[in-house]
Amino acid sequence: MDKIVRRSLEFGLGVGYITVEALERAMDKLAKEGKISKKDGEKMVRDLASKYEIAGRKYSDEVQARLDRFVNQAPFATKKDIADLNAKLDRIGKTARKRRK
Repeated sequence: MDKIVRRSLEFGLGVGYITVEALERAMDKLAKEGKISKKDGEKMVRDLASKYEIAGRKYSDEVQARLDRFVNQAPFATKKDIADLNAKLDRIGKTARKRRK
């Protein structure tokens, strides 16, 4: 499950990186045209990147929490469950062998 979360987050970060990169290019273009100062453009890019990073962490935490809840509620067999079943099978097998003799 962690692999799914990691890949989803990597995808989201990739999209975010492309968005921030596109915004940087747009701000540079506006600065060159004199429509915005270079300083203001850099600040806008930093602000967006910061907001995106915070949103990405929040999203990742939320997805992980949902996956954890799902795994805890799902009827998966644990290692202990399997070990207990193997022990029962061993006892049944020994009993069956004894009865055959």
